[in-house]
Amino acid sequence: MGTFINIIDKSQGIPKEKQEEFKERLITLFRQGGMMEQQIQSLFGKKIITINPVKYDENQNIDFFYNYFEDNTQENAGFIGKGCYLYSNKVGTSYFNFVMESAYVLESLYSDGDFVVCENNEPLINDERNCLSWINFLFNEHYTWKSWDSIKVWNLVKNDDIDFHFYLLIYKGLRYGYDPFVSWFEMHAIKYGIDHMADEVDDEHEEEVDELIFYAQKNREAVRQYKDASIEAEKQQVITLIHMINQFINLQNKEYPKENNLANFIISLTLMNSPNLALQSISEVYGIEFFKLYQLLDHHERVTTSTMSYMVDFVPANELSDLFNIYPENMIYFCKESQFGSMPFYLKSWFLELKEIYNQYMQNPIDIENPLSWIMGILDYAENNYYQIYAFTDFFEESIENMKDQRYLILWKIFEDMIYNKKLYKQGGVIFKSENKEYDQWDRLYKRRLIESWSVMSRNKKWNTARLKLRGYLGLIANKELRRKVFGF
Repeated sequence: MGTFINIIDKSQGIPKEKQEEFKERLITLFRQGGMMEQQIQSLFGKKIITINPVKYDENQNIDFFYNYFEDNTQENAGFIGKGCYLYSNKVGTSYFNFVMESAYVLESLYSDGDFVVCENNEPLINDERNCLSWINFLFNEHYTWKSWDSIKVWNLVKNDDIDFHFYLLIYKGLRYGYDPFVSWFEMHAIKYGIDHMADEVDDEHEEEVDELIFYAQKNREAVRQYKDASIEAEKQQVITLIHMINQFINLQNKEYPKENNLANFIISLTLMNSPNLALQSISEVYGIEFFKLYQLLDHHERVTTSTMSYMVDFVPANELSDLFNIYPENMIYFCKESQFGSMPFYLKSWFLELKEIYNQYMQNPIDIENPLSWIMGILDYAENNYYQIYAFTDFFEESIENMKDQRYLILWKIFEDMIYNKKLYKQGGVIFKSENKEYDQWDRLYKRRLIESWSVMSRNKKWNTARLKLRGYLGLIANKELRRKVFGF
């Protein structure tokens, strides 16, 4: 069990001329969405984890399993450079899930042909809107929420694993069609025939579907009469009828045909307002499989009122923090210097306090005998006593390169003061069972035990004041733009 994102990809993939832009945008989406690589650092008998935003390897592949905003791991996901496609396994139900949904939606935007993103076999509908909203923000785009062609989607996703009635229930009543229920009845007609469209309909909509069946039957009768009366070859007859449907789709039916049967065909098509049911009439009369005919239809937007069209199609740009309630401390690593002014007042006040502490230490240089062993000990203590407090790999390595530089040592000294602060230690303890440590067979050391599984830990406990402050500080010193703004280097 679990949540999986699966795709129905009948496209030709991403064209070569679009692949470079797609890959640039994909890596931006992953990084801004908090997808991180984890590296194990093993030194001086201690083992810690450091993190860094994902990147392409030498083969243009990406692989990851940790999301910074969710602060949790899922199963591996990423991108295969050689084939230029995404992959994923279990994605959970939070940030990791949303970022992967958005990545697949981005892939669908760049792919040529039919590409449907599903979650546990259910096509994304409402969730896709939020994905597009974030994509529009990231890349200053104006992608609109596509008018879902439910018939086309159904044909792509239907298989032995998806119960037809279950699929119909997903779409029943969703107002993105000509009429709230036409799409549902169209699919029912294709599956069971026009005469059985009303099977299993509820009493509330019985009158509505009876009217739709009446016009559909009239439409089918017009097709049958046209077939009986025509002297043309059947192939040409079908071409003529589909041409008339395409004219209807493109609003080109200015006059009714002189031939009565064709006039009746257009009149009934207009009254039921469903090219798909007209196509089903042709399918039943001529004995041609529906989806062979469907390929000949022009692409058509579903008819909606102007206000509904605006609601359905327009997708405003939104930051990730607009779509999710992300604590400002967890955004520090991702902030640009230009965004400093819009940061919460309490964070800017905290930065001033940190700057004062930093300046005091600079006046009295500190002497550490073995700086790297000392840093490893600090991070090991933070991990064991606050849980999943990770330094960023780039800053960790930058510190190693500047072991004799007082500025780096002082930043780590401030962090040490924080993790040994009694008040902060007590605040961070809300996620642990007790002060007593238990032996961890895997890591072969004594650790504090969580009160419950990390994946189901309550938001207030998981994001306690101590953890937010420690993560925020590590994000600050790893963010070169903000570090320069606050500490001067």
